[in-house]
Amino acid sequence: MSGFPCRFNSRRSGVTVLGLDIDPAKVESLNSGRCYIKHIPPEAISEAVKARTFSAAADFSRIKEVEAVIICVPTPLNKNREPDISFITETGKIIAPHLTKGFWWCWNPQLIRARRRRI
Repeated sequence: MSGFPCRFNSRRSGVTVLGLDIDPAKVESLNSGRCYIKHIPPEAISEAVKARTFSAAADFSRIKEVEAVIICVPTPLNKNREPDISFITETGKIIAPHLTKGFWWCWNPQLIRARRRRI
């Protein structure tokens, strides 16, 4: 398990999870308690939304509400069998305007060991 399913399940340790996505349909689905992710049972999303331990948003300015960001995006292999990190760089461009000095973020690609950076 990696990426979003892993981050979603971190709420079990008392962490409140805010999922951010550029796709409003996915955000609406998650906030309605429906799940499009095969590794997470739909009832888990529904229960987490009701318990207020999980919510989703398409408004990336909400980053200011959290203490850390974990970027969970695909890292497919390119034609040379090297990780295509374009999803990571594009996500970085989207969140950068909302980060402040001292903020923790990391990206958790499936093919590359997780990286962390403090701004």
